[in-house]
Amino acid sequence: MLLKAEQHGLLPVKCGSGLDVAAAERALRDQWAAHASSSEEALLRERALNLLVVAEGARGLERAQAALEEVMVSHPCRVLCLVLLPDAPARTTETYVAARCALERGKGEATDRKRLCGEQIVLAASADAQLELMSAAAALVSSDLPTFAWWRAEPRLDGEFFARLSELCDRIILDLALVRDAKRHLRAIARLVPALEETAIVDLEWARTLDWRASLAECYDVARGREAIQNARHVRITCAPRPGTSPAPQAALLAGWLVSRLGWRTDERQRQIRTASGVLNLFFSWRHEAAHVEPGSLTGIEFEAASGTKLTLRLAPDGKHIETLASENAIERTVRCDDRSEACLLRRELTDLARDVVYEQAVCAASAICELQ
Repeated sequence: MLLKAEQHGLLPVKCGSGLDVAAAERALRDQWAAHASSSEEALLRERALNLLVVAEGARGLERAQAALEEVMVSHPCRVLCLVLLPDAPARTTETYVAARCALERGKGEATDRKRLCGEQIVLAASADAQLELMSAAAALVSSDLPTFAWWRAEPRLDGEFFARLSELCDRIILDLALVRDAKRHLRAIARLVPALEETAIVDLEWARTLDWRASLAECYDVARGREAIQNARHVRITCAPRPGTSPAPQAALLAGWLVSRLGWRTDERQRQIRTASGVLNLFFSWRHEAAHVEPGSLTGIEFEAASGTKLTLRLAPDGKHIETLASENAIERTVRCDDRSEACLLRRELTDLARDVVYEQAVCAASAICELQ
């Protein structure tokens, strides 16, 4: 068996050979009937969306479970977990189902309490049966609801599996924190952006830079900050050390955002970034001074203009605040970082179907910047 089924409230489904969609639906109906007959509280079965989760191996799915269980409380939905088993014997398939319920607490003792419910189906397949996962997923999604995909593994953006996933989904959520070669994946995403006409693509690493982008935008509203950013000659972006190639995805995406928003140009022939005031020297480095920082997380960005004006943003020693320092090296502003947990970021991405044009432009610029390194 793939998972410790009881630990996650999952019921194994006996399907014979292959992935039996009808058997999975029957097993779910039986679970709903059992919930309804055993509960004294009202049962409110809801589906606000479809969520496809692509994971690699039992361990990958185990790591996704905590976030999924939290997400299903705020977004009652049908979750389809598509588990890739690259090392499993040929023609291996497994199916599990679960009805997930969370209590809706009323205000006051007289208010009835209902249990908001969603459902989870886990489909696993060996390498030679992975396209069956997409066929089963297409049959199991509710066609009248928006469909999201969360690729909770190193994404494989070429091939038929991803092509069929993009056809089925309105929005695909990647996480470049899980990749080792950021340059290669940024190039691949930059190529995909114009090709995915009907499907939006986003990245949790981009979402993790939101506090930094907001803090930089606030600095740009102040004359001294605008001078340091707009006329920068030297920019250094630092991240907590992580395995893999440099730059880290968060650093590359933040740099891409600056280049795309400020109208800077990447000159591949001269291997330079050019601004209105001249050539920009952009550096990426590793530094880990704050406590409890995830590998690859942004820890600072420094600007220096030709005039000598400087601006520094850095992660505070507690790892929970961003400090802004001016030329005198005095802390001028401290801003608390929002919750950047995996579940919180995923919940936010499930509230929007629109394409993130700013992200798309930033990732294309980040890909070009990586070619200069």
